[in-house]
Amino acid sequence: MDLVNFTQELFGPGVAGFMELVTDLGGPIGWLVLLHLIFIFAGIEKGLQLTIVGALALITNTWLKVLLAQPRPFWIASDIEALRTTGGFGMPSGHAQGAVAFWGYLSHLTYPKAWYVAMGFAVFAVLTGLTRIYLGVHSAAQVLVGLTLGLVCLLAVIKLWPMAVARISSWSLQKQSIVLAGVTGALIVIDQLVIWIHSSFVVDPTWLNNAQATADRLGTGESFKSQEDLSLASGSSSGLVLMITGYLAIGICNQRWTVTLQGWVDRLLSVIVMLLFTALFLWLASSIAEQIDHLAVTGLFALAYPICCVYGAMLTIQKLRN
Repeated sequence: MDLVNFTQELFGPGVAGFMELVTDLGGPIGWLVLLHLIFIFAGIEKGLQLTIVGALALITNTWLKVLLAQPRPFWIASDIEALRTTGGFGMPSGHAQGAVAFWGYLSHLTYPKAWYVAMGFAVFAVLTGLTRIYLGVHSAAQVLVGLTLGLVCLLAVIKLWPMAVARISSWSLQKQSIVLAGVTGALIVIDQLVIWIHSSFVVDPTWLNNAQATADRLGTGESFKSQEDLSLASGSSSGLVLMITGYLAIGICNQRWTVTLQGWVDRLLSVIVMLLFTALFLWLASSIAEQIDHLAVTGLFALAYPICCVYGAMLTIQKLRN
């Protein structure tokens, strides 16, 4: 834990804004933007590959956090002044694991043609992990394990991808759809089993007190008064599984209605249409959510979003240009 204070003293308070920016860009916000851009600019196969890398990293991270139930540094050490507060268990660091998976994949794509760019992405992934220590939300061990697992996920997918593509390509679209639905269902069952295994775990009251003290000091307005406020922030990954299924379903759709964007103009237009579709989709989702507050509806929208907004935008531009 001393490494958190050491890192804060080493870099000083002047870089706090920069560290927060890196942690946001290197985290979920950056991952989602990157995934969409890969689909549009690098092609659907590359987008599917990154989806698998990200899925492997993020789903295993969620399950490990729940099963290990390890506290964050500022929950157990009152002398650590975290610069950001968050719920969810700490081992392994999700930002670190995801950053290596997503930004490491971009490094893989650009190496060796632009090795200096590849190195930049690799450094950015590691820097994202460092920001988590500086901000006091993860210990060095949690970040190191996250970086290592992210690298394992990345290398595993890169190594096995050609064999997997060859096997899946030989299947009919019907079989691909059935297998995808089956894997999705299995992951959701495992996810709920993990939550059930964790259900008997009791959070140390000290963790709640320290987390609440940090939230009060930072003036975030967050409440950490119950076990659910901490532990269930790690929560179920079923929604994530459904969204990932939506991205993977793009591969099946593309075999029936193949998209081939021509040049940068088509790709830039696809980004614009994607943003418009996303705004409309979110408006529709929020409107329905006001009328029907049900997890199944949320899951359905998570599943439909990639197909409607990402693939739909690409298909729209191709049809208009043709």
